[in-house]
Amino acid sequence: MPPGPQTVTYRAGRPIDRKCACDQIPFETPDDARLWRDAQQEFVKGAPNRGLVTAAKSSHDITHGRPDVIVTAVGQMLKAAGRP
Repeated sequence: MPPGPQTVTYRAGRPIDRKCACDQIPFETPDDARLWRDAQQEFVKGAPNRGLVTAAKSSHDITHGRPDVIVTAVGQMLKAAGRP
């Protein structure tokens, strides 16, 4: 049985620019998938410096399945921070 929900607190000013998520959500029921998507959106709404990137055709292991999405998101974050 998977562990229960965990709570992590992020300060609004914490430098999170993009959050990448897979589009192949590994949940058994539509309600669980909806709750996961809602939680992602709530996290993004938590601060003005947050965004959500959904990696199409990706499993949970985005770094292996869609490294291009990670590279693009990091590049955008560096550009927004004024770094080359």
